[in-house]
Amino acid sequence: IEANDGKIEDAKADLTARQDKLINVDAFYPDSKAIAENSIVGTYNNIAYFIAAENAAESEEVLLAELEKSGY
Repeated sequence: IEANDGKIEDAKADLTARQDKLINVDAFYPDSKAIAENSIVGTYNNIAYFIAAENAAESEEVLLAELEKSGY
């Protein structure tokens, strides 16, 4: 989410709520549960992101490098 209105914390809160729902409601198979529990919500300047994948930490590193390279 690109929060051009300066409300990055609101965007992050929305994504955290989605993460909580994924962990506590949506993910019930063991593999899905592991992905949900290892998901990441973060921010970079005015960008808020939610990553739910097997390799969330690695994906976050790639995302942050691309955002930096793109001038965000």
